[in-house]
Amino acid sequence: MALKVHLLTQNNEKTISKALESLSLLNAEIIVGDMGSKDGTHGICLKNNVKVIHLNNVSDRSKLRNELLGPDMNFYLEPWEILTSGHDNIRSAGNGNYQIQVYRDNIITRETRLWKGSLFENPVYETLKCANLQPLDAAIYSVGANQLDINKTLEVTRSWRESTRKIDPYYYEAITLLIARKFDEFVTISEHYLSLDETSMSATMLRYYLAQILLFNFEDASKSVRHILMCLAIKPTMAEFWCVLGDIYYKLKKYKKSKSFYENAMILGMRRKNDDWPIDLDKYKNHPERMISNIDEVLTNKLFGQSVN
Repeated sequence: MALKVHLLTQNNEKTISKALESLSLLNAEIIVGDMGSKDGTHGICLKNNVKVIHLNNVSDRSKLRNELLGPDMNFYLEPWEILTSGHDNIRSAGNGNYQIQVYRDNIITRETRLWKGSLFENPVYETLKCANLQPLDAAIYSVGANQLDINKTLEVTRSWRESTRKIDPYYYEAITLLIARKFDEFVTISEHYLSLDETSMSATMLRYYLAQILLFNFEDASKSVRHILMCLAIKPTMAEFWCVLGDIYYKLKKYKKSKSFYENAMILGMRRKNDDWPIDLDKYKNHPERMISNIDEVLTNKLFGQSVN
């Protein structure tokens, strides 16, 4: 069964060489869809004997990706990523849909990257909705960053929600506002989305981000704790949620409770279940370790006779 690999590029000359080199061991057909690069991306692709298709930079990126797909098995990589392991597993995978671990800084996710038949959805933040997903032993590392055009992405998400009854555009608009650090608008759109969707994994993760913004940017611990407790009601074993609860009680100077929540985060982080994604390494190990050390120092230095929560 033929394997077709595609990358969607636009001014990625700094990372595209490593991305293409990492794909060479697949011995697959590689197609680059270029959205009008003005740098050396096109030339680098040609030097690597990769076919380049010039695409009109339209607003619907899923439409562009779907133009590149083959009839059999498909695999995609972003031009700022490298496939570091699992080449043999990808080549030998049977007819099905597979998820691969993707590493971005301290965040690990499991994403559908090898599949057959399904098309991309959403004009931005393109996604694949495949049935019967299976884990595949392979790994992708990000060696750069997506240079997101914030204004363009917001324009597309807002146009999208005006043309559909789906609530998805509100979620993606909120994520874009979070990336853009437009926190007031992020809170407004997030709360609207959560009034429509309370229990999905997307809603739960949005609550997780919202709880942190409310705590650290607006110093609203009461709203923050309400959102993170709802997250824990849905996913009580998610270490990152316990870590944020520790952050809230640390802000409230309730140090003993805060320490217990950080300890929970570390314990659960080391005993993760297979469905606990994404994994934020800093939130269940490095950050709680630092905070527990800080708390121990605070408690040690408390003046005699002063009450400690």
